[in-house]
Amino acid sequence: MGRFHTDLLGKVFGRLTVIAFDSIAKGGNAKWKCTCKCGNECTVLAYNLVEDNGTKSCGCLNTVTQRQTHCQRGHEFTPENTIATLRRRTCRTCKEAGDNKYWVDNKEALQLYRREWHLNSIGWTAELFEAALKEQSGKCAICPKVLTFDNVCSSRACADHKHIEPPQPRGLLCSACNSAIGMLQDNPDLLRGAADYIEKYQ
Repeated sequence: MGRFHTDLLGKVFGRLTVIAFDSIAKGGNAKWKCTCKCGNECTVLAYNLVEDNGTKSCGCLNTVTQRQTHCQRGHEFTPENTIATLRRRTCRTCKEAGDNKYWVDNKEALQLYRREWHLNSIGWTAELFEAALKEQSGKCAICPKVLTFDNVCSSRACADHKHIEPPQPRGLLCSACNSAIGMLQDNPDLLRGAADYIEKYQ
């Protein structure tokens, strides 16, 4: 299962109780077998279980919520205050308040989970990332720029990968170099052509 998938065994989410690990889905997210209070069993992605507005039943809650005119906190399900999905109706007022509180209370854990999930989805792990950062002395593998972790900075560290299935890690690039090779389709001929073009006019 890997250390980057939180153990949810025995935990309860709404009407669902996690009873067993199932498998790893495409993208690296764990799937868990759950039993519902109504007696049915289902398999749910870990992400859909732990998110604040995630899966809370095998689907049996749909019948109940369709008859409700107000949420549990008394807010009316008006068109403006209703978020409708295939699974359920959600009170917009409660969701926005809950999302904000959940993010504040769990910001560090959520950021770590999202980072690890993203790395797994492109063939990396946190260990590989740290090893590459050390091997490259904290610098971009193409330019000498020191890598940072600022999301809005051109020196932001990006885990580059070979675009095949499954993806294969390559090296760490700054966001500027990562965007540049992506724009040139990871094509060495195009990259050499770009270099020749620039040198021609220097």
